[in-house]
Amino acid sequence: RNELWAAIGGLPEEHREVLLLFYCDNLSYDAVAELLDVSRATVNARLAKARDLLRRRLDPEGERRRELHQRS
Repeated sequence: RNELWAAIGGLPEEHREVLLLFYCDNLSYDAVAELLDVSRATVNARLAKARDLLRRRLDPEGERRRELHQRS
């Protein structure tokens, strides 16, 4: 749990904010978009990037395996 929160804390603010609003505050994409005054597409892109960054930080070995697999 501490590792997850540390990884979330290390995200760029725009990605961390969207992630927390969506998962912790249980807001919809539309609600997050309205609150942040951005498009739904921007919320989608930021959330996807946040997930990717967390995946890379929390499972660097798994990320390396995925990269190797994609190259072959």
